[in-house]
Amino acid sequence: MKKNGFTIVELIVAFAITMVVILFLFQIVLSLKGVYVKDNASSQMSLRQNSIAKMINDDLVSNSVLNAEVSYKNTTEACYKIGFLSGYKYLCVYKGSHTENNGTPVEETADVVTYDDYEFLLPFDANVSVKDFSVTFDNSSSILFVNIPITYNGTDDRYDVKIAYYK
Repeated sequence: MKKNGFTIVELIVAFAITMVVILFLFQIVLSLKGVYVKDNASSQMSLRQNSIAKMINDDLVSNSVLNAEVSYKNTTEACYKIGFLSGYKYLCVYKGSHTENNGTPVEETADVVTYDDYEFLLPFDANVSVKDFSVTFDNSSSILFVNIPITYNGTDDRYDVKIAYYK
């Protein structure tokens, strides 16, 4: 007797093998997507970290620092006033939620770092620590220390902006 096709058992085995191969390929695609998302977030955070540090460093190199003092600080925002020969500039951090005057939340937004007239909006999963944010100036040695602690959820990486400047 001549065979003119596949038996049902052969078709089921071929289908099962195909499904296993597709399942493995799907897992590989999902893991690559996770790597891409993490690398993209890391790249965005590094870019913002470098932009903030560069802007502050540019002013420190071109101006003489006279003093630094707390303008205001609470649990959701903090601002320091840095005195230069050319005038004052403000370095501030804000937690993401904003409220109306009556205290009701308006919208949930990302954390923000501002320096002078520039605003650096952090990605939604990034957190800036208002409690640990600090700017100190030692008058006796003319050293300025800036610490802006920034973390990104889902990773152990830190994207702190740390500057120590002596002139």
